[in-house]
Amino acid sequence: MKPGFLFVSMLLSFFAVAQMSPFDGSYAIVIKVKSGSLPVGARIELQETDPDTDSCRFMSRPVLMRFEEPGNVLIKNRYNNQSWEGWAKEYAQEATFMTAGHYAVVLNSAERGCMIPEGNNYRVRDRRFHIVYTSSQKEVILAAVPPERIYSLSQMRGRWGEIRMVELDLP
Repeated sequence: MKPGFLFVSMLLSFFAVAQMSPFDGSYAIVIKVKSGSLPVGARIELQETDPDTDSCRFMSRPVLMRFEEPGNVLIKNRYNNQSWEGWAKEYAQEATFMTAGHYAVVLNSAERGCMIPEGNNYRVRDRRFHIVYTSSQKEVILAAVPPERIYSLSQMRGRWGEIRMVELDLP
């Protein structure tokens, strides 16, 4: 193997790695509670609406996630990724949803889409969700999540100010 070829190969692999984003395969849903905050003991959850998950290859259980304050899931991420946190802090500066009364969840690729094996390939079916208010007295579906309100964090790099919330009235 020629030394020049090895150098060019290493250089190209460096640039290929440099193009990766810590947000690849991550999606966010942000909500705004019009009254500002949740009553003590209440929570808001993201629930999959029609979980036909037994055929999903990489996540065979229905999605059920609690909405949290945006800083807890968009900056302090569940992957414990320093690169994510650094970039997220920068992107969050332009986001109006980093204030009280806003909540968010972050989904990974398997939580966002159901990958169904078909021979040697996969067919991806987007999962559908609704937002549920839960307290000790009741459980109420507040809204369906429109597909256009599920944001790919990889595609929204540097543009978190463009992420729109699902606005909710509490029961």
